[in-house]
Amino acid sequence: MDEHRPVRLLSLDGGGIRGISSILVLKEIMRQINVDRKTKDHLQPWQVFDLIGGTSTGGIIALMLGSLQMSVDECYDVYMQLATTIFKPKRWRCDVFNRTLDALSANERYDSAKMEELVKQIIKERTGSRNTMLQDTARASRCKVFVTTVRAADEQLILLRTYQNTARADPYSSTFEMWEALRATSAASTYFKPHRQGTVRYLDGAFKSNNPIFEVHHEASDLWPEREVCMVSIGTGTKPNTPLGGHVVQLARSMTKLATATEGSWVRFHRTHKVLAEQNRLFRFSAPGVGIVDLGDSKKLGDVAMRTEGYLQETSTARDVAACSEEMSKIETKEYTTVLKLSNNEQDCLKLLSYAGGPYESHMLGIEKPVSGTCQWLLGHDGFTNWLKNPSSALLWLMANPGCGKTVLSSFLVDVLSRKSHKATVCHFFFKAGEDSRQNSSQALCAILHQVFKSHPQSIKNAMDAFSVNDSGLFTLNIETLWDILCKAADSLPTREIICVVDALDECGEASRNRFIDLLVKTYPQMVGSRKIFGKLKIIVTSRPWPAIESRFRYLSCIRLRGENESAFLSQDIERMVKAKINKLKNADVLTPEASATLETTLSQKADGTFLWAALVLENISRLPSRKLSTIKSSLAVIPDDLGHLYQTALSSFESPTASAKVLQVILAATRPLKLDEINMAMSIEPRHQKVEDVLADAEPDIEYTVKRLGGFFVRIMNSTVYLQ
Repeated sequence: MDEHRPVRLLSLDGGGIRGISSILVLKEIMRQINVDRKTKDHLQPWQVFDLIGGTSTGGIIALMLGSLQMSVDECYDVYMQLATTIFKPKRWRCDVFNRTLDALSANERYDSAKMEELVKQIIKERTGSRNTMLQDTARASRCKVFVTTVRAADEQLILLRTYQNTARADPYSSTFEMWEALRATSAASTYFKPHRQGTVRYLDGAFKSNNPIFEVHHEASDLWPEREVCMVSIGTGTKPNTPLGGHVVQLARSMTKLATATEGSWVRFHRTHKVLAEQNRLFRFSAPGVGIVDLGDSKKLGDVAMRTEGYLQETSTARDVAACSEEMSKIETKEYTTVLKLSNNEQDCLKLLSYAGGPYESHMLGIEKPVSGTCQWLLGHDGFTNWLKNPSSALLWLMANPGCGKTVLSSFLVDVLSRKSHKATVCHFFFKAGEDSRQNSSQALCAILHQVFKSHPQSIKNAMDAFSVNDSGLFTLNIETLWDILCKAADSLPTREIICVVDALDECGEASRNRFIDLLVKTYPQMVGSRKIFGKLKIIVTSRPWPAIESRFRYLSCIRLRGENESAFLSQDIERMVKAKINKLKNADVLTPEASATLETTLSQKADGTFLWAALVLENISRLPSRKLSTIKSSLAVIPDDLGHLYQTALSSFESPTASAKVLQVILAATRPLKLDEINMAMSIEPRHQKVEDVLADAEPDIEYTVKRLGGFFVRIMNSTVYLQ
């Protein structure tokens, strides 16, 4: 394994037949990872993940993917075979007496011997032996795997590993055959009897850790200390079933005790590792509604699959999956796998720039993707093409009033230039007022330098003199020093273009912004005596046309949105956006054809070059209790023509003003965008709560629905993160 790249981790919850949901989620992630690869070059999970940990059925899947090196499709087929074969009741339906006795005694409902036989056959087909050891050194996979189980005598959680962890005592793993590990991790009470090895009984690991995310992270810390991680956690839409033995009363008590364990594990992990989430290196997927299916009801496999496919098609889930796949793919590329071995001092410098630059990689996740066909006009604009084709360094200012789509356009440019410019390194930073990590030009320069040095590690030498003589605070806060380092880095890469997209400069703090603009105008050749850059450093800046900014940029080449030449392009883009969103509502039977036509005409005529106004009006229409043509016409008649009055009208029309105000206050008070789980905790906590479990018990079961309902069009949810519009 390349010692420089982050470690990729996968955690799989337990859930009986609902494990098929986990496989379908992983299948979509792998599809997107392989989308640009030839079929023969497709990566499999054991090649992507360095460590997979699973509980119960999650453990079965982990061993199939990691140790037996199955593809996701092979895993799906084998899992379906397992589920439909082993989850058949031992007793006939008419055997009422013995079925009742089993239930009262918490005896196994399904035939564990049948499961053992089938599992051994599967292992033999992949390894050549039914008795392959769990720690088989002769065929060790590059992907490490562990499954959880519980020792019944003292309820101790045991990890059964395919590898050796020298940091922890492990007298168990080397004594287990692979089929035994599969049995031990899935021995759920009332479903299968405990697995016995000698005199020791082992039970389903779900009793102690149905969601093994903490165990996965702890193992990674032992195996790869001080390495960055990227973690994916996949649930089964359920709370854990308890794998204890004994009569039904004892079992019920245990299940009550564990009622919130799975989601509690995720909430606690997310809370204690929120930096991972902010850096877009922590993902959780769990299809809602799947949890109502009994873990042994194989007749509901189709229902679980249907609900999971619906979940994957939701906009927020699709964006999360895309972000996850992109992050996994980036780690596989030469950015990490061919990075030079930097000195300790250089590594410290790179880490400091990453920390000071904040979670810049997640900035674009909160931006809506442009509708197909929009934004294309910019690529043919004379101002843009002259800037892009300039053989040396160049600076372009794109200015527009609020709501004209500057940020969406910037995101579009980052995507397009990254794909088309094979000889360019494309960097970005999106300023955001109210977010501590996104309102200072020093943060922008640190983020851009981090992106440049990740792509061209040798160029970090240009930063080392300044890094060595300054303490960390002075180094990352000195805008002039950081800018000089960026120029020197460009000089050291004369054959490589460095393209920087800097969005919403008007949302940068005033003093910091003015220093940054002064550096820009003194560097580029619009000014006499400007600094000569021998490399190709091209910067595009977007902002509102504020006089304070315009006066400093007065000598620069610029594109003014809503100007005489651009207004027609904006109107066409707005028409496309409106049409696409209305078609989506119409196809979902939210709008009639007549209502759709009325909306399309009215919004296109009244938008006046403002995307945000049109989008917010559509959002408002979609929330109307009635979508009759007359209702929509009445609503359109009273909707304000400008953004300010539109916001005021929305604030006064909330169904639950107090609750809505609380949601918005929580979002506004935060120094960064909050995850849904964090908002749930903030909204649920009350003085009477004494511990975390009390808050979890009072938490909203569907916080995404609640936030959307209370926040209205003021909020947007992307990647499970809540943003203000």
